[in-house]
Parts: sequence; C-alpha cells; structure tokens
Amino acid sequence: MKKKILLTEDTIEILLNLQEYLIMEGYEVSIARNGEEALQQLHLVVPDIIITDLLMDVMTGFELISELKKNPLWSKIPILVFSAKPINEDLDPAEIGADRFILKPSPPEVILEMIRELIH
Repeated sequence: MKKKILLTEDTIEILLNLQEYLIMEGYEVSIARNGEEALQQLHLVVPDIIITDLLMDVMTGFELISELKKNPLWSKIPILVFSAKPINEDLDPAEIGADRFILKPSPPEVILEMIRELIH
C-alpha cells in the first residue's frame, strides 16, 4: 500500500514538480495551494505525512499546523516544513509544531530522505 503525502505549497511550479517527483518515488500525493485547501483535503484522505510551506495566502502554514494540532485525528501526523522563511537556527521545529524543517531551495532528494525518516 502506497504511503500518502499531503503537499501544501502556493508556488505552482514547486508544487507540481515535487508532486511529480514523489509520485515517481512511489507515493500517493494530494496537493493544496494553501492551508485552507489542505484542511479540505484532510476531510477526504488522512495522509501519512504533511509537507507544508509556511508563507501562503488564505491560510499560512503556521495556521495550518495550529489547526492540525487541535484535531485528534490529525495531531499525530508528522509535519515537514519546506519553506524559504528562515527559522532561527536555535529554534527547534517542534516549537512551531513541526517535526522537521527544510529550507528552500533544497534538492528533492533531501525532502525524500526526511520523508523516509519520518514515516518508514
């Protein structure tokens, strides 16, 4: 059974390229352009991991993570933040509710490695 990923990203090129790469690696990938769309997707399929940007219109990744942590069905899903917004080097990703943080741009192989660490 394929592992499911919810990919939340507002830059369409990054969203589609990463989706294609992850599908080629054997994952089932749902996509969302912002946190609000991600919450709608979560009512359809509960993924094994959520990858999210932080700075998006409509609902940010920060707001999405906050909503995820409030819901017992979603609160245990690993969250990988993939964002160009630098986080203070001393800040633990857990302080914003995430399990890992990857700074954009990073090669897809780095994202794949983090996914494998978190859900395999």
